Formats: sequence, C-alpha cells, structure tokens
Amino acid sequence: MEKPKSKLTGLDKTKSFKQKKKIQKGARGYGLKQIARMTLGSGNMQLAVELPAGEDLNEWLAVNTIEFYNEINVLYGILTEFCTAESCPTMSAGPKYEYLWADGHNVKTPLKVSA
Repeated sequence: MEKPKSKLTGLDKTKSFKQKKKIQKGARGYGLKQIARMTLGSGNMQLAVELPAGEDLNEWLAVNTIEFYNEINVLYGILTEFCTAESCPTMSAGPKYEYLWADGHNVKTPLKVSA
C-alpha cells in the first residue's frame, strides 16, 4: 500500500513532521510577526532584528524564537524525507567542505557521519 503524501513535494504524512502553528490575526504577537516578516525581506539584517519602537523586548524575542523554530522544523521535515544515510552519506557543503561530528565528552575525535 502506498504511503499518503502531502501536497508538498512528496512529503510522507506518516513521518513525525509537525506542521507549524499559525498566529491568529488579532492575537498577541500577530503584529510583531508581521513586522518581523516585513523587515526580513528588506535585506537589512540590522533592521530585521531591531526591537520595534514601543514593543516589549521579551515579546519580540518570543515571537522571533517561535518563528525561527517553525522555519527550522519545516526544513528538518523536508530533509528527513529526502536525505537518508544512503542518499546523503556525507555531511558536506559542496566538494570542499565536509562536516564531522564529536560531542567533546564521549566522542572526542571527530567522526564522519551521514547528513
């Protein structure tokens, strides 16, 4: 039996990928999310991370932390669908750079790992 696929390019709905929650219009933090979205597209990183005038720092940090997590979660979900130990045997950034893994406690000598 074929696995159910989502509308996104072949993602398998049976995997543990979790869709991100959306901040409802009018909810606390919705306006901050809109400001963050507008400034990120500007190409000016200084402006993108600047606390908007009159806003609470903790609220701004919370909204941006949640949005960062959501974006990473989407990326991780896509990668786990298409990048396996067989299809991505090396963690690299092109032919010149290979990433190795060590935790500094149990594994002190960096090891080759799959992406």
